[in-house]
Amino acid sequence: MKKVLIAGLFMLFAMAPAFATSVASLNGTYNFQLVQSSTSSTQTCANVQSGTGKVCFNLPTVEITTGTISFNGKGSATFLTCSSCDGKGGPVIGHAYAYTVSGYVANINGVPNGNGSNCAIAFSLGSFNTSGVATTALILVTNSGNSPMMGSANLR
Repeated sequence: MKKVLIAGLFMLFAMAPAFATSVASLNGTYNFQLVQSSTSSTQTCANVQSGTGKVCFNLPTVEITTGTISFNGKGSATFLTCSSCDGKGGPVIGHAYAYTVSGYVANINGVPNGNGSNCAIAFSLGSFNTSGVATTALILVTNSGNSPMMGSANLR
């Protein structure tokens, strides 16, 4: 019985770090990088070697967006920089957007996408410091009418 009790206590102490981060949060300035891939609407064609036909295809395009975002730990996020946002839609630099955290997922809604609607930004939180603040997050941005963007953010 004593061995079972000791083993149970050992398991409880071993699992304590997992319970310590049960309230995840975002707090501080994060560097982010997003990748968006889409297919060009114009076709590129090449003659077949025998000269009797053509092979045509759409070329994929990749856009990379980098920047910084600051979370105050209380539900307000401000984009500080964004490499390809100005003039193309996306977040307004310096404007505070509300965010929520539920479990290990954070969401920012209401960010304009440049097409007359808003995009949704979801963060999957991970790698927590001793205060329960996420030091890394995977990001998914869904845009109405555009292909999604995916990437990551790292606490500075």
